[in-house]
Amino acid sequence: MGLAGDATDSEVVRAVLGGEVERYAVLVHRYRDRYARYAARMLGSLDAGEDAVQDALVRAFDRLADCREPDKFAGWLFLILRNRCYAERRRRQREGRPLDERDGGVAAAEPREASHRRRRAALLARIGGITAGSISSARRRGARRPRSRADSGKLCAGCLAGDLNGAGANT
Repeated sequence: MGLAGDATDSEVVRAVLGGEVERYAVLVHRYRDRYARYAARMLGSLDAGEDAVQDALVRAFDRLADCREPDKFAGWLFLILRNRCYAERRRRQREGRPLDERDGGVAAAEPREASHRRRRAALLARIGGITAGSISSARRRGARRPRSRADSGKLCAGCLAGDLNGAGANT
């Protein structure tokens, strides 16, 4: 199959379905940023867009066996993301909240960050068998703490590659 970055989506999907779940990090790295820009435009906020992409990636991983055409993974993931964005927009309309109100205040940012940490820990546990405890112990040993959500994504990809400092992620 060659290097992980050279593998086609189909090869990576088949490898993940075959038990090499850490290979899912290749797909995360490949599509996260591109799809986050789309979701941010749809939802009017970078944070909301990043959350939507993360949710879509987790849903795609959970339902990867349902992907009938692995060579069309990008389109399948995009549909999951698009539907997630539409659902978020409908939810906000029902609540009578504008699309970008979420990022307006400090009080709203604190629970949001906690929610982001929980989702990241759940994703790491599902994909790489990495627990929140192992991340905490790595930090106590001197592993750097991510400074931004972009760094968090690199840290997640690095964790999946077995490097808790994130250096293993292609940046």
